Amino acid sequence: MLVAQFGEAMRSKLRKKYEQGYWRWQDTTDPAVLESLRDKLHTHVERYQAGDPKQLVGIGNLTAMLWWHEIHCARTAE
Repeated sequence: MLVAQFGEAMRSKLRKKYEQGYWRWQDTTDPAVLESLRDKLHTHVERYQAGDPKQLVGIGNLTAMLWWHEIHCARTAE
């Protein structure tokens, strides 16, 4: 149940951000994309540590995106 609820919150936020024009995270040809994701994750973690629990869904999404780039894509390349 936890994974389903968190997954739905992640999907909802991703959908909203996509509609706002945030979609380049899947670009594997631009090294700046990966660096941008890392920077955004750092910012979200800082905001969470400052007391904003709403950042947790963003942290989950950014972590999933980084996993996709660094783990999934690496496996696919092998």
